[in-house]
Amino acid sequence: MYLSCASNMPGKIPLVQKLPRYLATLRQSVYSEQEISQLIEDYAKAINDPCDAASEIYLQYLVEKGAIRQIVITGERRNMKRYLAKTDISLAEIACSLQSGGYLSHLAAAYIHQLTNCEPTVICVSKEGSKRETDSEDLDQEDIDAAFQKAQRQSSAHVQWENHHFQLLSGSYADGAGIEQRKSFSLTSIERTLIDLTVRPTYGLGAANILEIYEKAIPTLHMDNIFALLEILAYRYPYHQSIGFYLSQAGYSNQKELNRLRKMGMKHAFYLDYEMTDPVYSDEWNIYFPQALIAD
Repeated sequence: MYLSCASNMPGKIPLVQKLPRYLATLRQSVYSEQEISQLIEDYAKAINDPCDAASEIYLQYLVEKGAIRQIVITGERRNMKRYLAKTDISLAEIACSLQSGGYLSHLAAAYIHQLTNCEPTVICVSKEGSKRETDSEDLDQEDIDAAFQKAQRQSSAHVQWENHHFQLLSGSYADGAGIEQRKSFSLTSIERTLIDLTVRPTYGLGAANILEIYEKAIPTLHMDNIFALLEILAYRYPYHQSIGFYLSQAGYSNQKELNRLRKMGMKHAFYLDYEMTDPVYSDEWNIYFPQALIAD
């Protein structure tokens, strides 16, 4: 298949030479095969230099010449190819490319925010879930008890690239609230990270590690963001009790804000974590928590 790799026209730069230079100017650096094929077609049209072969052929040529790197992320159900258009690409950017609108969450986000020294062995990559109708049915204490006596539900969508492991999650619908854009990837804000870890403690290595994250977050924490996010996320379970407990244990001293959490309601006894053995009860927050959180 002929490609315009060389030109008999003096001074004309072939399309295959222009493409890597063009890709280097873009903010995005990691592409799916569909994304980069479409980009090649659109760029050729934009500069009025039509492709003389399918975009896939151009892509294959660029990979063979080393102008673009192809990697394969493997999974039980399917493998995914990604194309790296730059040499200085972060693992975070590769991770976020694994889901449409993907962003780093839970322990990975906490690590980037420097709220933990625990570098995640599994990187959680979330995407925003669909908008759902608010469940107006009253909570039943027996249902809460039964739910938290079991293990936390976890996503079975695991993929791997080299020695890096990723877990693909579907987050709660929030219309983009609490998602920050960095130069080349997205992640949850500090406040959204704390909430997500509270809701799914297994993704934060459990309550003891999450408490340490809260302790480090307090100096930069904006409680107004916490309340705004809780209103948008509209959880059925009273996670505000868990947040209040963590903050109190972490040494947060603003009683006005803690009382604001209490006023959201503490009708039901709640649980800080799933499947706890012999938990301890906190009357202050009407919540059960692991014995390991009690100071020696």
